Amino acid sequence: MIRTNQGIAPYTFEPGLVDLFRMAGGRKGPGMSYQGFGFLGIGVDTTEEIPVYGGTRVISGIRKGLNNVQNYRHYNDAFGLKGTIPGPAQLWIIMDDTLPGLWYYPDAPDNHGAAGAHVGFCDGHVEWVPQSRYVQSYELSQDENRTGIPLTW
Repeated sequence: MIRTNQGIAPYTFEPGLVDLFRMAGGRKGPGMSYQGFGFLGIGVDTTEEIPVYGGTRVISGIRKGLNNVQNYRHYNDAFGLKGTIPGPAQLWIIMDDTLPGLWYYPDAPDNHGAAGAHVGFCDGHVEWVPQSRYVQSYELSQDENRTGIPLTW
């Protein structure tokens, strides 16, 4: 549920709907249940300067722009992925499964319970990612050196 309450976004300082600034606290509470993945390599020694209302902000990671999604080479070796070029068909851009419970892992409170999540990829396709493939698919996309649950960062 998204209400009409206005506020200021905590990262970009732009005005907008408060419920679009945070994840929902449950299936029927206010907030989003979709998570965007516009960056990868959080924790890798790379930063990006992004425009924000009234200036810029430096954040950790690499923006998923056209050149980066086509040429990014995996930095971490989780699952033996070091050096892999995932390409747009393996890089997540949006996912529908981040409600209370374990972050970035399908569990009972999430939209589809523990079964898995729908993931939109940078090449435009959407795919069901079952819990059994979730952590490896996430790591291939995000390069955060994640091998287990919960996230290690």
